[in-house]
Order: sequence, then structure tokens, then C-alpha cells
Amino acid sequence: MRCLTKPVMVADYVYDSEVLRFDLKSLVDAGLLTKVAADKEEEQNIVVNFAVSLDDGEAVTGAIAVYRNWAIATDDKKALSLFGRVVPHIELISTLSVVKYWAEMTGASDDEIGRALEDLHSGAPYEPKASHPLYTWWRKYVP
Repeated sequence: MRCLTKPVMVADYVYDSEVLRFDLKSLVDAGLLTKVAADKEEEQNIVVNFAVSLDDGEAVTGAIAVYRNWAIATDDKKALSLFGRVVPHIELISTLSVVKYWAEMTGASDDEIGRALEDLHSGAPYEPKASHPLYTWWRKYVP
């Protein structure tokens, strides 16, 4: 996260309820990740609207991003489709694009990239669809 040029936020709901396999506390403690709440009435209204179609984490994340005009990092197909239709001005970022950016900005070795993607694959668990624009890049490191 140190290589990212903008602050990284996580919805408090996601941090507290959904990110169970990863310890993000050290990132929060280091100031690399900030927990934010959908605490404005307008944000809560957006949460309710998104929650009709999305899980709670995506609904809260989307509401915060829309209200504050922030980008959204998600790989949830349903969320990507809804956000792309309803709020096309909001930038949508995939997990792989973040990892590839990190690899490029830090000059990570092939071994480091492979370990990071393997950790993502086994820990999240995450695997992009063959239609993902970075699928070939992924397969270079995760056969």
C-alpha cells in the first residue's frame, strides 16, 4: 500500500465483518489503511438502495465511494455490473490491477509476484475469470 499514490480506505463494516482471513490491523496502525463509516444520512440511503442487489459489504463500500466520489476496488461481478450501470463516473479497480501496479512500482521480482499472487489465491481465495484483462499476467505466475 506504500506505493499507492492515494489513501486507501476500507468500510468499517467490511473490516469488522468480512475480512476474516487477513489481519489488516497492522495496516491501519501504520496509517496505510483507514477505516471509514457510512455515517451520513445520504450514505445510509445509498446503502439501502445498493443492498437490494448486493451483499452488505459491497453495498456499504459502494455507498461510501459514491457519496465521497472515491474509486471502488472490487472483484464482485454483480457489484461491478451494478456500479458500472448506476454510477459510471466512479472508477472501478480490480485486485489484479492493484497487485500489478505494486509489482511495477516496486520492481518486484517474479518470485515475489508469484508469492503474492499465490497468497491471494490461497488466502482470499481469489482467481480471476479467463475474461479478466490481466488473466494472462496472472497465469504467468499462478499456473
